[in-house]
Amino acid sequence: MALQLCSVLQTCSEITADYSVQVLSFTTNMSEPEEESQSGGLRELLEDLIEAYRNEPCLWQTKMKEYHDRNKKDAAYRRLLEIYKSIDAKATRDIVVKKINNMRTSYKKELNKIKASEKSGAGSDEIYTPKLWYFKLFTFLNEQETPKTSISNLSDEDGNEVRLKLN
Repeated sequence: MALQLCSVLQTCSEITADYSVQVLSFTTNMSEPEEESQSGGLRELLEDLIEAYRNEPCLWQTKMKEYHDRNKKDAAYRRLLEIYKSIDAKATRDIVVKKINNMRTSYKKELNKIKASEKSGAGSDEIYTPKLWYFKLFTFLNEQETPKTSISNLSDEDGNEVRLKLN
């Protein structure tokens, strides 16, 4: 019984160690380029990936007819995967989608920080400066932003309904 338990524990630790290596590898691939490689190959490859993503509007322009075409989107992701495989040879479509989405989310957070600092009444020298090295590469996504209009129902002093269009 003790021998079986030792065997099971050894197998579990081997699986855990293997899983940890896989998770570490995945996390490393998903993270930002390290400082020494930002000037070199990895950064350039990620720039190529972002540029290729920009050239595939069916993946990000929600108002396009092609955005809803699954076949075109699959073909576009296959093209992005080929570029990403130069970074990670074992990459899959899911990894590419996650990488793009992570970078988009980081971009959006930085953009929101800029907008918040502009609204706060800060002086021009106090407006937030984005820290992402690829921030400017994602500015094409701003084309997607259209302010949503909403209507607010208010009453004036006489009780009459007043409609204001808010942007």
